[in-house]
Amino acid sequence: MVVVGDDCAFTAVKKTGRRGLCGVVLIHKIAGALAEAGVGLKEITERVSVAAKAMGTLGVSLSSCSVPGSRPTFELADDEVELGLGIHGEAGVRRMKMATADEIVRLMLDHMTNASSVSHVSVQAGSSVVLVVNNLGGLSVLELGIMADAAVRSLEGRGVKVARALVGTFMSALEMPGLSLTLLLVDEALLKLIDAETTASAWPNVPRVSVTGRKRTRAAPSQPSEAPDVTVGGLTSKRMALVLERVCTTLLGLEEYLNALDRVAGDGDCGTTHSRAARVQTQDSVAAEEELEAGKQGLAGGSLPPTIPHPLRCTLDRGREPGSPPPSASVGRVLVGRGSDLLPSPPAAIQEWLREGPPPASPAKLLSQLSLLLLEKMGGSSGAVSAAVPGRRAEGPGLLYGLFLTAAAQPLKANTDLPAWSAAMDAGLEAMKKYGKAAPGDRTMLDSLWAAGQELQALRNPQANLFHILTKAVESAEAAAQATKNMTAGAGRASYISSMKLDQPDPGAVATAAILRAILEVLQNLEGV
Repeated sequence: MVVVGDDCAFTAVKKTGRRGLCGVVLIHKIAGALAEAGVGLKEITERVSVAAKAMGTLGVSLSSCSVPGSRPTFELADDEVELGLGIHGEAGVRRMKMATADEIVRLMLDHMTNASSVSHVSVQAGSSVVLVVNNLGGLSVLELGIMADAAVRSLEGRGVKVARALVGTFMSALEMPGLSLTLLLVDEALLKLIDAETTASAWPNVPRVSVTGRKRTRAAPSQPSEAPDVTVGGLTSKRMALVLERVCTTLLGLEEYLNALDRVAGDGDCGTTHSRAARVQTQDSVAAEEELEAGKQGLAGGSLPPTIPHPLRCTLDRGREPGSPPPSASVGRVLVGRGSDLLPSPPAAIQEWLREGPPPASPAKLLSQLSLLLLEKMGGSSGAVSAAVPGRRAEGPGLLYGLFLTAAAQPLKANTDLPAWSAAMDAGLEAMKKYGKAAPGDRTMLDSLWAAGQELQALRNPQANLFHILTKAVESAEAAAQATKNMTAGAGRASYISSMKLDQPDPGAVATAAILRAILEVLQNLEGV
């Protein structure tokens, strides 16, 4: 008989000896490989006994397990972890505050290899080990992978060669949300036994090559060079702020109208979805128009009045109070001093982002940041999953706008002349067609954008008249939006509705046409057209 005690938790000798933990699984594998090779029982006993003495395991968890019909054997605070606990719910040897994956792994390895402990495993620089990262039952694959990566990096940082890394559920403790690390010192002969083929379905068939020395990361694809944002905070930046502010307040003014259109063709939330990305606390229309006029004067003087917020601040307020007047289609004032009402956005809260500096003047950077904002605020996470699957349709306006803006930003990285803006529109439209699985004439938001895009082709002409072309593009978009009332839906939720009931324009097409109209009007005001 071979008794395996691989627990590294206790530093002093216990009468009952060390507990057998996940290392037992490695002993089973070694013994099985030897038996399969025809080795006698006596030799198997001797060789696995030697292996058992060159092995150690330590566990860590966020809580105990719950034996059916019983309470947890111990309790942990939300910010605590237990080190050295057993697989039957026994308390560990140390309780500590929550830390990062790297810190927890470092503490575990320090404890396991501490030479002053009678239960340590003699791993040092130059050693070759098999690492087992064992799920105690309640960790996700993602969490387990993070801890495995931290363990490999920590061992390699100590000069230890990780010959193999086995990651999975080998010896669990019901639903315990934790893991154990096992280290087995190996030579080539022992490693061959670990690598021996097996029909055990749960055994991970990892490559028979060393983990250490393998390239586990790769360089990110190179991106097109982007001109530095030298005009940040200048005239271009402020013009963009005013344009986007008008877009936000325009969408808020259309919220109920778009919802009404969508009740016929969809689930009645098109206006709400758009306003979610453009929520702002407004003053009365007169005061708001005065702010816009002040903003125009501020542009001439090179500074933006403090009463006019950056357009992205419009996402900060969760909504109007019941009974309050609807927002007007003019510049809004940000609600200040209600931190509990602020919505987060990637990568941090909008206010924190604004404190870092003025909005980017680079069109590519601005479109990219707006893409992230809309994906966060307008929803569409389910569409994000389906868009990654060939043949699946991207759903949700947040995702579609995000795809459009991300694609449109690419041509603007190297150039921002008028032909580049036409190319940006084309790139955005192609992205919506590819991932939205819609085409012009399908009664979607693409119809109005497509009509505008056709007019914007004229920007490629060196003699192009900018405002003449923009005006035609907006008028075409509005006409295309109205024309959707006579179309049979070929994509989107409206495609599930009987065409006899679709006697109103598509709300998405109306919204995008309104966005283009808002952009045009602000640009005309700023240029005095």
